[in-house]
Amino acid sequence: MKFEQTIFRDDNPWFIGETRLSYLILNFDQSYLGRSILVPKNETPDLESLEEGAVGPLMLEVAQIGRHIKTEFKADRMNYASLGNVVAQLHWHLIPRYEDDLNWGAPPWPVREPRTPSDAERQSSIQRIRRVVALI
Repeated sequence: MKFEQTIFRDDNPWFIGETRLSYLILNFDQSYLGRSILVPKNETPDLESLEEGAVGPLMLEVAQIGRHIKTEFKADRMNYASLGNVVAQLHWHLIPRYEDDLNWGAPPWPVREPRTPSDAERQSSIQRIRRVVALI
């Protein structure tokens, strides 16, 4: 399974935007406020399949976006996950972690109480992330 290209369009209510190297979407589960998924534009199944010269710039972008999300949402930590077990296309889960979240001190999965945001919360989070991603 791969990401459908249609999710990377403005008519997708979860689409945040794009950078030079990747697309960013808000995760449906917002148990961790600001949780997002970053998908490189260069479609590849995994990190080791990228050309050597492409790894550094992409990882820098992942770190920059994570740093901005952490700051914007006042997270205590950021978790980064690139698993590829379900979606065989390179992507990262950018997961802000908070000392008061139900899984603090443990991995972010399984989520004990998944939370779908209201439309207003979703739009607010997307606008906040768009604002900080524009700094990159």
